Amino acid sequence: MDTLGMIFGAAALLWCISLSGQVEKLKRTLKEHGIIHSDYASLREILIKNIGRHVKIEFTSSANDYEISSRPCLIEDVDEDWVLVKLDKNETEKLIRIESIKSIQIK
Repeated sequence: MDTLGMIFGAAALLWCISLSGQVEKLKRTLKEHGIIHSDYASLREILIKNIGRHVKIEFTSSANDYEISSRPCLIEDVDEDWVLVKLDKNETEKLIRIESIKSIQIK
């Protein structure tokens, strides 16, 4: 009976590993075909249009960064998933995931 349990356990492990690979392949396919979450895409477009401008960023509750959220920062660069900002006072640069941004206020 123990042997049968080990066989089923090994089969379940292999199945989980293959599912992980299939999920990653699906993510790549969705990115390649431009099928992404439209809210993030429109926010990314807004950020791209405002590179070089000062903004205030409001984060989702799970990703709040108190160093950035209450201060104006400069948008330096934007790619598919990330935005690079520079804090005004101390010239600190930070990378922020676009999906963690709730809203931006353009100054």
